[in-house]
Amino acid sequence: MKEIISGIIGFILALVLFHLQEKLKEHRKQNTLIKYLNRELKYNTILMDQWIKDIKQNIYFLKWAKPIYTFTPQFNKFSKIFINKAFDSGIIYDLLDDGKIEFITIIMNYFSEEKQAAIKGFINNYKDFEVVDEDGTPGKELIRMFLDDHLEIVKQNKEELYEIIPLITPKEHKLLHIARTILGQY
Repeated sequence: MKEIISGIIGFILALVLFHLQEKLKEHRKQNTLIKYLNRELKYNTILMDQWIKDIKQNIYFLKWAKPIYTFTPQFNKFSKIFINKAFDSGIIYDLLDDGKIEFITIIMNYFSEEKQAAIKGFINNYKDFEVVDEDGTPGKELIRMFLDDHLEIVKQNKEELYEIIPLITPKEHKLLHIARTILGQY
């Protein structure tokens, strides 16, 4: 009878340990994703810094007698790999409130190849116009105002992303915390 009871207890302990091990693996996997998500968002803010410089340079070139009409920021470099994985796994919903999640989805759509193409298309449409509206606004001035607006959007998005990054940090698993507390006492 002792052997049966000890066998059952051993089996139950093995199941509990297996379950704990699987939970810890899952927790480590989530923490790794959170770490990479944090790094990806930091990388994107570095890109935004470069885009701000690029847009300022584009605006500066509009002042020349024969301006160079272009849009040099490369929005297609905005990294979304770990952002998408965080959405797919649901981790993003644990880390951020609804407003911040909405912001992340907005910037994912804004910093895209499609937006970059739309901006370049706008510039190409108006670069050859001397006057574009009944107020007498020159095409060059319209492009400058358009680029100024996008410069402000990139600056605002970068500032808001800076506020989100500290919220994307790995959490210590409760069981690990308990184990460390117990082991730390002995």
